[in-house]
Amino acid sequence: MTTEVPKFLRPYGLRVDRLFAIGELPVLHAVAIRLRDAGVDHRLIAVALAISQEDVPTLLEIAEAKLSRLEATEFTPRPTAGGSG
Repeated sequence: MTTEVPKFLRPYGLRVDRLFAIGELPVLHAVAIRLRDAGVDHRLIAVALAISQEDVPTLLEIAEAKLSRLEATEFTPRPTAGGSG
């Protein structure tokens, strides 16, 4: 039985890649981080997510904590379909 290491994994280990991890976050957190990473200011993030501007820093703090936890997760490759055996 063979296992494939998905492209989203870093070449130096089996830690979850940041982009993959962001995709695993709840949508609100993922969008907030993507917008922030793109340089969008808190006022526009608030508008895009229909939340108050005062809530943006807290939302980003929670999203970053969840993202850090996901990024630290070890990935276990699954056997590929059609493996021998």
